[in-house]
Amino acid sequence: MPDYQVLVHYHNPTDDYLSYNIWQWQENQIGKETSFSNFDYFGRSGLVTYQSETNLDYVHLIIKKADWSSQTIDYTIRLLPAHLVTEVWILEGDHQVYYSRQAAVTSHYYKYRDPHAFDMAVSSKEFDRYWGYQGSLGSFYQAYKTEFKLWAPTAKAVEVVIYKDASTQADIWKTISLKRGRDFSTDHTKNTIGVWQGSISEDLAKRAYQYRVIFDHEEYLTRDPYSLATSPDGKTNSYCDSPRTKSTWISS
Repeated sequence: MPDYQVLVHYHNPTDDYLSYNIWQWQENQIGKETSFSNFDYFGRSGLVTYQSETNLDYVHLIIKKADWSSQTIDYTIRLLPAHLVTEVWILEGDHQVYYSRQAAVTSHYYKYRDPHAFDMAVSSKEFDRYWGYQGSLGSFYQAYKTEFKLWAPTAKAVEVVIYKDASTQADIWKTISLKRGRDFSTDHTKNTIGVWQGSISEDLAKRAYQYRVIFDHEEYLTRDPYSLATSPDGKTNSYCDSPRTKSTWISS
């Protein structure tokens, strides 16, 4: 039976979070209540799991008060395949489901709204010409060394936070800073100015990691969008015993 996981980020501009939880359901099944588990940069977050005998393309949820005295509209979530975590951003009063943080913070319902955060989407031709990158992204593991490459053109700094193991309560083992590329070219195979990269000469087998992405006025932890392996809660990426070779890098 495949499990589909949705990581829900919820923002309430009044900062009223403690009385809210999630009501989840899918077609032909009775709904159930799920609690938020963390506070994060956006508000509250929680991992919601849907089980099905067959493949699912969509699921549904509501953000509500515990006593049902207030609730959002019904949100329909478009799912990634079962082995991947679908990440969504939902704002109180906004009927839109957002599938990226950059888009969500442009919402008029976001308390710290940044209307320019998603300029990369609306000015796509110029943005792509300057920032576009065509090449391998993700992490490249070998027993003696692991390399990291993340495309984050609007970030001011990026760090890799490495945990002692892949458990949800693991302590931080090491933090390394990535460096932004300096080569600009209209040939996007050579254009590295939007790419952050670095390496560590250690064996990371059985460890987990996240990126800490830093902007002018905020920072947040996020999993590697190019990795195939995640921790049980979907928040970190993990390495198994067998090394990954260069052919298993995910291209963008």
